[in-house]
Amino acid sequence: MLDSLAHGLRECASKPIIGPRLQLDNFLDNMLRSRISRRVLAEQHIHLENSNAKAIGIISTELSLYEAVHYAAQRTRQVCNETYGRSPDIIVSGDVRAVMPYIPMHIDYMLYELMKNSSRSHPALCLTMSPPRAMHSHILLSKSPRRKCTIRDSKKKHRAMWHKKDSM
Repeated sequence: MLDSLAHGLRECASKPIIGPRLQLDNFLDNMLRSRISRRVLAEQHIHLENSNAKAIGIISTELSLYEAVHYAAQRTRQVCNETYGRSPDIIVSGDVRAVMPYIPMHIDYMLYELMKNSSRSHPALCLTMSPPRAMHSHILLSKSPRRKCTIRDSKKKHRAMWHKKDSM
């Protein structure tokens, strides 16, 4: 559905009268946000009956950051090996006991996409170095007393952060 929508919007944008007036980025952002929001609400409502000590509906109350990062790293390495014939060593360190409430499906998707995009640059970069270097990514997990979880690639300055408000 989204591919058809994007194709139709690109076609409209190419028209000389309509094209310059369209604000496609805002439209697509709002459309995706709305679609994701509706899906989360529907899934949460359906799964509320299955709540237990570790989950309220689809929200895991004790999501292990280490397990989430480790799972995304395994998927990333598999894709890199299949695509490039090699993959970076992904080292996870820091507070491996850190947990937080979150939707596992969403964090899996975000972490995988971040690692996959980061890992795409590794093969080309490492092979151009003289001498060629091994590929490494170091992911540092931390949880501060202020209820902020940080997952950071320690070689790069990119960060992904999740905040839990105290009022929740």
